[in-house]
Amino acid sequence: MNQSSLIQIGKYKVGIIRNPYERIIHEYKESWDWIGLADWIYKTELKPQCELYKDCDTVVCLENWESDFRMLDLTPNKNSMNKLYKHYSEDYRRWYSEEMKSLVHQIVLPDLHTYGYRF
Repeated sequence: MNQSSLIQIGKYKVGIIRNPYERIIHEYKESWDWIGLADWIYKTELKPQCELYKDCDTVVCLENWESDFRMLDLTPNKNSMNKLYKHYSEDYRRWYSEEMKSLVHQIVLPDLHTYGYRF
């Protein structure tokens, strides 16, 4: 399983970040290993995005990718970005009970601090 979304634009390596809670649900759905979210989290070695993208030149938020790239004066392949955004789901909250939030706490906490996301 590839946990990261990196793109290369010229000499720049750009990490595409997303809400860490949404990212976990996306990774679970994409894994096709639907053994139950809690079991999958225990089985999978999920890393925070800030760790995955520490060697990137910059990061861009998937939710605001067009304006983020415009501010950086970089032009990504719009088709690939649209394809990534199409997989972004705003219904991730329905997957999380208080128990599930506690389970993922250590995974999402570094991204919450680094990128300012909230549940």
